[in-house]
Amino acid sequence: MILGNLNHKSKKFLERRYDIKIHNIPLAYDNAQNIYKKLKYKYSKKDLVLTTLPTPKQEQLASLILKKNNNAKVICIGASIAIQSGIEKQVPNFISDLEFLWRLRYETKRRIQRLFISFYFFFKSVLITKKIQNIDIEIVK
Repeated sequence: MILGNLNHKSKKFLERRYDIKIHNIPLAYDNAQNIYKKLKYKYSKKDLVLTTLPTPKQEQLASLILKKNNNAKVICIGASIAIQSGIEKQVPNFISDLEFLWRLRYETKRRIQRLFISFYFFFKSVLITKKIQNIDIEIVK
């Protein structure tokens, strides 16, 4: 199952490549908590869930799914399917360490705004409140 955007060409690519039926649940724009609440899906042991949301929302949603569903297996793949199916261009090697610059080609205004907001909160956390030193990292198995 794929949670998030999956266009027709990418879906057909996956179905041909893996010879399986792909179940896609498109997700509305919202925060991860609200998206999870709207998902009415029972996870079985054989399900593999791929999320195609932007970072960090896909990780937040995956965490919620894993915490509340013992059977769930989730992989956060972002735009990987779109890249593999030829919908989106792969980041060139010379800029691979600065992928965010490559992504600015599309939705430039939204992405720049998100970068400024992220940098603001990062520097505020590092320089002013020093909260960045007190981060707890949880590894979900």
